Amino acid sequence: WFSNESGNYNVRLQKLDLLGNPLWEEEGLMVSDNPAMTWLTDWDMTVDLEDGVVLTFQDIRNGDNDVFAYKISAEGEFIWGEDGIELSTGPAFDAAPKICITASNNTIITWQADEVVILQKISPGGDKLWGDNGITLSGSNTFSWPQLLPVGLDDVILKYFEDSGVIWAPTRHVYARRYDADGNPAWADDAIISNAGGISAWTQVFPFINDGEDGFFIAWHDDRDGDNHSSTFVQHISADGEVLLGDNGTEASTQFNRHNFY
Repeated sequence: WFSNESGNYNVRLQKLDLLGNPLWEEEGLMVSDNPAMTWLTDWDMTVDLEDGVVLTFQDIRNGDNDVFAYKISAEGEFIWGEDGIELSTGPAFDAAPKICITASNNTIITWQADEVVILQKISPGGDKLWGDNGITLSGSNTFSWPQLLPVGLDDVILKYFEDSGVIWAPTRHVYARRYDADGNPAWADDAIISNAGGISAWTQVFPFINDGEDGFFIAWHDDRDGDNHSSTFVQHISADGEVLLGDNGTEASTQFNRHNFY
């Protein structure tokens, strides 16, 4: 959790036993008390295959808003050093990192840096496996709000938005791309989850789950027909990137004159 007792957003971690008793110090393990902004975007945390925790967040310890990753063992040891691993540098606003662990126990983290999406893969020991700066997804439009799904032995599927128009009311389309273990695209083309539009700037993180065969289901709401009523849609993409529920997904409810959210 983020602890604000000093006026700064310090990052703390606690481990509980089966009955809920704290196993680490009473105030929690201090992961980071580096300077943070006065507000937070998003962060993420998961458990690796050795029962350690891997977490990622952003702070301004270097002056710019950058993304960092920490790995803490089940005993509370800082596996990637007391200062973690710096994933981004430079003046870009790096925000909303997301994280996953592959079946090979590698960590993959993605985040938005201004108008691009960046991915980095980290070994259990803390080595950056996709170069010092990771892999950048960029184009003529803005790429935003990435999410990750581990598949296969060491692959990952990235969900992302491609936004055009004004930032407060973008035309937002949703795509997916599968990367192999070396960071190369595994599909000939990105899968189009939906390019019907109608997704608001405030609709960002989607339910996104493995279908059991390394494809995925994903759901969201949009107002693609512009009638000021949001409808819920679901899409199914196969492990090969095939769209299975039709162009732009299947509507989950056609109830008249009602919003269908989240």
